[in-house]
Amino acid sequence: SDTTNLFAFTTHRNNPDCRDGATFAYNELASTYIKSFNLPVYITNWSYEGEDATVDKQVNAMMAIENFFPDGESGVVKRLYWLSAIDYPWGHTTGYLTNSSGGKSLGQIFEDKCDSL
Repeated sequence: SDTTNLFAFTTHRNNPDCRDGATFAYNELASTYIKSFNLPVYITNWSYEGEDATVDKQVNAMMAIENFFPDGESGVVKRLYWLSAIDYPWGHTTGYLTNSSGGKSLGQIFEDKCDSL
């Protein structure tokens, strides 16, 4: 089936909790892609990107994913994929799911957040 895929990420330009970035991306989808194409949306490569990225900022980005699902399962966003790779061009690896924060791996934190939606 056809989908609309959006490469979305958050940066220092958003509030520290990263919710503004997620809300902005979702609202852009709602006002343009959805009206034009009426296809399910997959968010790809969501994470905190930039030279100031830290593991804690990645956790904030993870906590903000609920803003992509304001209508739950009936919403337009059907999937969200985390960017767990080297952030080019800065070369940091803060988004790796094996990194830890508060005694949990980012993978565990992301899984817990997804399960809560």
